[in-house]
Amino acid sequence: MSDNLTVDLSGAPREALRGDYPRPGDVYRKAGGPPGFWWIVSCQQEGDVYALSMDMQGNINGSTRYAGHYFERNFQRRVGWIEMPSLAVQWDTLP
Repeated sequence: MSDNLTVDLSGAPREALRGDYPRPGDVYRKAGGPPGFWWIVSCQQEGDVYALSMDMQGNINGSTRYAGHYFERNFQRRVGWIEMPSLAVQWDTLP
């Protein structure tokens, strides 16, 4: 055993140990423009991040694409997480 001080992190929630890169479901406070939030809905591996814009009442009012490093640099604005829904398409048959 090391003489260095160590902390047992085995009981830490997975979210606490994950790093700064954005993940689908993350919610970030917007900076600039009308107040609101960005809800991350898709991430390319170390690339582009796609987000839906929400107003202060939770209404979706836009979308955007940023480079992932934008959210990495602004990780302090991460305020929460929304579980990603599973979407199902009801296909219409063509005549």
